[in-house]
Amino acid sequence: MSTKATAEFFSKLEALLANAPTLEKVEGAHAAILDGALNFLAPLQADKLTTSLENKENDLGLVGVSESMASLRAQILKVAGSSASVLISGESGTGKEGVAQALVANSPRKNAPFLKINCGALAEGVLESELFGHVRGAFTGAANAHEGVFARAHGGTIFLDEVGETPLSTQVKLLRVLQEGTFTPVGGNVETRVDVRIIAATNRDLSVLRKKGTFRDDFFFRLAVVCLEVPPLRSRKEDIPALVQCFLNRERSRDGHGVAHTVTAELLEHFAAHSWPGNVRELENSVRRLVALSGGNTILHSGLQEQEISLGLGKNIHRDLTRGIHALVSDLEREIVKEALELCRTMSRAAVLLKMTQPGLRAKMDRLGVPVPAPQVGGR
Repeated sequence: MSTKATAEFFSKLEALLANAPTLEKVEGAHAAILDGALNFLAPLQADKLTTSLENKENDLGLVGVSESMASLRAQILKVAGSSASVLISGESGTGKEGVAQALVANSPRKNAPFLKINCGALAEGVLESELFGHVRGAFTGAANAHEGVFARAHGGTIFLDEVGETPLSTQVKLLRVLQEGTFTPVGGNVETRVDVRIIAATNRDLSVLRKKGTFRDDFFFRLAVVCLEVPPLRSRKEDIPALVQCFLNRERSRDGHGVAHTVTAELLEHFAAHSWPGNVRELENSVRRLVALSGGNTILHSGLQEQEISLGLGKNIHRDLTRGIHALVSDLEREIVKEALELCRTMSRAAVLLKMTQPGLRAKMDRLGVPVPAPQVGGR
């Protein structure tokens, strides 16, 4: 080794040693965790993960000091750089889309298209047209050709939300993309090759759907190369204070009024006692509601009943009892369905939260005059 090469080697070694963790750094990290720091992982990349997610729309499912969230963040960092397909599982409202965004934000595809589509919100024919596009004249009303998300996401990532709701015929076509990297537009006969990473999410138990024959085994194994599970909020209640503070900061930024709301210990105890069936999304809605009701005060009090936390329904509602029990019950059902749809954003998620079938929920919505939420199709 030449004198110059030797000098360069020792120079690099000295730089590495200077950046190596010291006892003080480790003790500092331990103290940060004890003090309630939102994120700490030994690799410096973890700090980059937290920073990169702070301004994402749905990142708050990743906030927390719990071991389960630290493990999830570590798994994200391990697989983000791969092109392998990922299946994210978890209950409604846990933050599965935030996990998908974290994977993309820390991947080589971070500057490429990231498109998302809700597989449970669209009819079978519409879903395939949105996924693969269609040629002119493919069906009645197809006056022009349409480019699907696979074509638009070439070189990037597609997020398939509610993948458990995908019809079997569409699963076959998605399997082909996963296996061969090709697809054919609806009504077309020319294959298109595409380079796309697929990230999927579900709140369903796919093993049950596979046994029922409504979810293909081959599609599952191609999709679930990497499996990530987002824990429910009830299993990580130590994360609630950090989540509440993040939501308060978001409200302050959104409203632009500069009011720095704080929460009382009483309210946090009230939150800790709640089961949070709607998970992080329900907590966010509760915080937004409390901020709106605070009248600009800097302190939020826990003057709400348990029902108000979960569905915004208080006990002190003035009702005209002369309207009769059936009309009053319909009013209550209507408010519950509306709140569940606002909380869950899709009918499939709302049906799970309300412990109903999706057709049953749709029939009730029709009877109550509740409009169907707009399908979620889009991306950056």
